[in-house]
Amino acid sequence: MRADGVAGIEGVALPGLSALAAPVFDARGQLVLSLTAIGPSATFDASVDGAVARALKPAALQLSTRLGWKPPAPGR
Repeated sequence: MRADGVAGIEGVALPGLSALAAPVFDARGQLVLSLTAIGPSATFDASVDGAVARALKPAALQLSTRLGWKPPAPGR
């Protein structure tokens, strides 16, 4: 799911709980943290294109940018 910008699990680590996480990078391109949302599997949308992912991805990108990260040039 790296290309999606988020990774998720559904009921794997703990039955009944799902989660999505988006990476945050520093100016060197190193992973420094992840923004993670967790919720009950019955109602939590853990899809990579769902509402939670649509909120997490831009928030992680904004934080990464504030930390000095620049996305790689196209084709890299």
